[in-house]
Amino acid sequence: MCDCLLQLRSDTAIFSHFIAINALTVVAQETDQVSVCQPDNGSITVFDNSNGRLVLIAAGSMAETKVN
Repeated sequence: MCDCLLQLRSDTAIFSHFIAINALTVVAQETDQVSVCQPDNGSITVFDNSNGRLVLIAAGSMAETKVN
């Protein structure tokens, strides 16, 4: 998935599930954590793929999960 983003050559909008956004955020932050964020429904996360690596530019709003 990350390799596909690194091949993009122009600004691109991708609509995805929060799990994929979380996985790409892990790659961009170069961490070994399994989960680093929980993007809210409809939030916008911005990545840059300059210089052959994925960089997190802006994280979207985070979901607040209420456990009953």
